Amino acid sequence: MARQRAYAPTVWDIRRAGLAQFDALMAMPNIRYMTVGYKARDGKRSSEKALKFYVDRKQDVPAGDALPERLGGLSFDGGSVAFVPTDVVELTGVPRAFGLRSGHIIRSFGRKGVGAISYTRNGAKFLLTNAHVVVDVPRGGVAGPVDVLNRIDGQFYRFGTVVNASPLQPNRVTTHDVAVIAVDPRFEVDDFMILDMDNDVDSMEGIGTLATHEYWYRVEGRRFACMFPERVVGPMLIDVDGVEVPYAEFWQLQMTQGVARPGHSGALLCRTSGADVVACGLVFGGNENNLVYAFPFNKMWRLVNP
Repeated sequence: MARQRAYAPTVWDIRRAGLAQFDALMAMPNIRYMTVGYKARDGKRSSEKALKFYVDRKQDVPAGDALPERLGGLSFDGGSVAFVPTDVVELTGVPRAFGLRSGHIIRSFGRKGVGAISYTRNGAKFLLTNAHVVVDVPRGGVAGPVDVLNRIDGQFYRFGTVVNASPLQPNRVTTHDVAVIAVDPRFEVDDFMILDMDNDVDSMEGIGTLATHEYWYRVEGRRFACMFPERVVGPMLIDVDGVEVPYAEFWQLQMTQGVARPGHSGALLCRTSGADVVACGLVFGGNENNLVYAFPFNKMWRLVNP
């Protein structure tokens, strides 16, 4: 019989211990899942490795559902017996897959942009962004398939096709640059949610000329801010992939946090009003003076969702 001795189990030992008793442990009604990590003591992470149980609740658990402070009688390292420390963490909410949100990086024709807002209508899922992100303007506005960046593995995955896009032509003034992507049903969509934020978009409006409040947008979880909106007078030529397209009826704003750059096209320009998030604009361009250009979002929304 193996002699019991003090033993500091490795990460692999702890994982093996969890797998050895996985079925019995997961049959307990309070457990959601298990991980290998550092045990918390007095609310702070310690240096002790442990098998961590994520549960629906820690307090007022029936005695038969209580988890042991350690798992014992486990043979490791040539027959020695180890006791594996455990830890219990109470979950807030139910684990779920995050769907497409405002702020996700998307790509089409090799160029990157941002998803402005995701939503569901009549059971179908959609993502709104700029037209010039998902169509090839030099080739007459041909639409292509659209990919989204998976932040976990850094890879792009095909998720949808363009079903509506503003015509962008060198001899035609455009007052909108918006496109709608039909999302593959296999993808989840978090309606009107913003990436890495808990609150959703509460309302929509336009951009106020000379407004004094701060506007902001998010790209892949990073916050950018701008102020001092000025409405552009008359058409202005914008370089879209080497094609000069006349744009009109949009606003420019001065960046106050972060730098506006290629790849931000399609971002949702917002402002905060108390606890509410108000969608105000659809970012589509900028220049080296750290100015950003945006169309009023309420107008863009009505164009594609009459």
